[in-house]
Amino acid sequence: VGANVRRAHDVTPAPGAAGGMSLVFLTASFILDILGRISHASALEEPFHAIVRARGDQEPFARMWWNYAVGLRASYAHDDPWNALQHSDAIQAIVDIIGGDSIVRNMQLMRGMNQWFLGALATAGQVLEGIPSADTVMGLANSQRRFFLSWLYADRGALDQARTLATQLAESCPAHQDHLGESRGRWALAAVLRRMGDLEAAEREIQVALAMAVPLEHPGILGTLSALRLAQGRAAEALTAAQDAMSRCAAIGGC
Repeated sequence: VGANVRRAHDVTPAPGAAGGMSLVFLTASFILDILGRISHASALEEPFHAIVRARGDQEPFARMWWNYAVGLRASYAHDDPWNALQHSDAIQAIVDIIGGDSIVRNMQLMRGMNQWFLGALATAGQVLEGIPSADTVMGLANSQRRFFLSWLYADRGALDQARTLATQLAESCPAHQDHLGESRGRWALAAVLRRMGDLEAAEREIQVALAMAVPLEHPGILGTLSALRLAQGRAAEALTAAQDAMSRCAAIGGC
């Protein structure tokens, strides 16, 4: 991936290939982010956007993948969920031209995610609850909707609902060899159990989540561990976990 990403900086797409090249940039960014190389992925934004500026009016798929990339990444790579939401919403105009159920599903997933980040919990819940098919047809992203919804329910105080969904995610993913989804399920479950006061069970879940996590999600899981340590009355260890989370966030370029 690294070698191909370096080559991509200097590629001028052939006529009609801007959409395909944009998908290359999006995919490379996603892989780099998961591996904890967010700053490297962000370095692809300028050559990616240059293609969209030059060809986007003629090739709507190029604009679509650009909006998807910003909608997905701006929140954790640039701490800017508002910009992410604007780009998520911009996909609608492209869908009106080219159609596609999968595009709509991805758009709604990002909309719900960014609305949740911005605190619009009721709206985000409605959007995410409206796309249950996202749990089975999105490959590596199959876990995202349930992960977001579990956290969202917990933020709204619906802890039983949040625990049920997080448990379902954690227990269903191993059968599909979905380690990313299982880690997210354990992470969300640990956060819910802490809020419910079941600190012993939360401890078990957070340790499994941390052992399985991809680098992108280490800082967030350590943040949850810090909150758990504080609830356990272990303030010094809570501070250590929080400092570790901040250090990792700085090292990988986002959180």
